Amino acid sequence: MREGEADTGLAVEAAATRHALEFIPLHVEHFDLAMRRRSYFTPPIQRLMAFAASDRLQARAGAMGGYDVSRLGRVVYNA
Repeated sequence: MREGEADTGLAVEAAATRHALEFIPLHVEHFDLAMRRRSYFTPPIQRLMAFAASDRLQARAGAMGGYDVSRLGRVVYNA
């Protein structure tokens, strides 16, 4: 807590940064978005992929802190 008392909790770095708290990462999580191949080519998913690659999202993630979006939108497996 910012009142000088010791406290711990589970949170993301962005939340700690927003409240001017120190942050010690204990674990890194990776998330995947799975979908059918045909779904990837639909207009809504293509808009999502375009947004994922946008400078706007990159800047926002950088400003929030704690998010690595460098591989966002990368196709990992295509069967």
